[in-house]
Amino acid sequence: QNHVGFGTPEISIHLHNAHSASESDGFPGDYYSANKAGPTLASPGEFKDNFYANIYAGYDELQNGIGDPREALGTLFYHDHTLEFADRLFDRKGLLIWDQIDPDGVLGDKVVVNGYIEPVLRVAARKYRLRLLNGGPSRFYAFYLITGNNKEQSFSYIANDGNLLPAPLYEQFSVRLAVAERADIVVDFSRYPIGTELYLVNRLTQDKTR
Repeated sequence: QNHVGFGTPEISIHLHNAHSASESDGFPGDYYSANKAGPTLASPGEFKDNFYANIYAGYDELQNGIGDPREALGTLFYHDHTLEFADRLFDRKGLLIWDQIDPDGVLGDKVVVNGYIEPVLRVAARKYRLRLLNGGPSRFYAFYLITGNNKEQSFSYIANDGNLLPAPLYEQFSVRLAVAERADIVVDFSRYPIGTELYLVNRLTQDKTR
């Protein structure tokens, strides 16, 4: 209630790749808090009930009672629909900056991974499935896996958004993600000597939010 800075502390939960009705789909106007509610809701509150039938997408088209099982094998995306960030812009005091006038959003100078800037993941000598998710709201990415001397490394691209690809794409060197898009890749770290450092980097230049 006594927040400072841009925005307001209401939320509206949205789930990508779920077969759910529009009233349970995180319409941004369905924002709510204990003190405020959007025009689509009757009153403020501390929670909102959504109905998730837990059936596969394609239920209506296939008419088989379950939908298409292939539509649930990738990465779901569950987030607040009122405001999201992946890249963030900070002022000299470390506070978030947001342009409330520009409807096209803001390009940040720091990329956040699971809430951390430039995190480090220590891995074992085996394969890992890495789930890449562009949380938006403005930047596109072209991800590459590189060594410390800037040599590109290959990986397998196995899923996009909520679905496995028909077949893995082996020996890939980059994957491009639009806003809210997801990609699942498999990296075999057993190929590298103990102590090797790899970097996941974005090589897509973008200087405008539109």
